Amino acid sequence: LGKLIADAEKQVAGLQGRLANPSYADKAPAHLVQQTRDQLTAKQAEVESLKQQLASL
Repeated sequence: LGKLIADAEKQVAGLQGRLANPSYADKAPAHLVQQTRDQLTAKQAEVESLKQQLASL
């Protein structure tokens, strides 16, 4: 589980970095920016779920 959490957190950081980049946020089509936000939300939920699973062991 630790590796899964680390991988998911790495993906979250990448998505956050992409959204924080003004060039991406301003120039990318709106549907791609929204898709990235949706992916970020899903990955954050996945990280939280994995952490809860790890804590329950």
